[in-house]
Amino acid sequence: MGFFRTIVYLCLFFCWCLVAGSAWAGEPGVQIWIYCDSQTMEVGSEGRILHVFSVQLGEQGCDKAKEGDKKTPFGTYRITWMVSKGKVCGQGQATINGATWCREQDSALVLGGPAPANQTCGEELWRPGYGQHGVVIGLNYPNGEDSVGGKTGSCIQIHGSTRKGMRSGSFGCIKLLDQDALTLCRIIKPADTLITIMSTKHTKKDEK
Repeated sequence: MGFFRTIVYLCLFFCWCLVAGSAWAGEPGVQIWIYCDSQTMEVGSEGRILHVFSVQLGEQGCDKAKEGDKKTPFGTYRITWMVSKGKVCGQGQATINGATWCREQDSALVLGGPAPANQTCGEELWRPGYGQHGVVIGLNYPNGEDSVGGKTGSCIQIHGSTRKGMRSGSFGCIKLLDQDALTLCRIIKPADTLITIMSTKHTKKDEK
């Protein structure tokens, strides 16, 4: 009986591992749409809308053109890196107080600090304003199309925020409530997820 009991326990443990692992695997084919006019984010997968979140965008609106204009860009972007406090997302990197930065020159993630003297690290990624979980998702702005169009800027991210932080616009990032940011980072697959930022939902193309 002891042998069979051991086999049963091992099977149950194996099944638990599969379930636990799938919780971090993300939904297949996740896409994110962000609408400037309604300040909302839709998260969808395989023709289904999984979540709708309220967001705060640039203090000066959308259609970013240059560094410092406090606007959120229009376009389709990919995720370049992701960090969170305590690595609560189960993917990406864990932030370290005083040592995790978004580098201003190229929007790259800098781990280990303080910021090197020869680099301009414009944004600390561990600030209390990002909320309890500190989720920050870096986007590849400016992408190739942006660069051809002469657009400039850096460190455009989707990140969590406190309720107080949600009362005002950003410098160009996409802010959402801390708990919503945690939900988002746990269902996306960074390598596969596309983020499209547009003026209004009416401009969204039908999925084929």
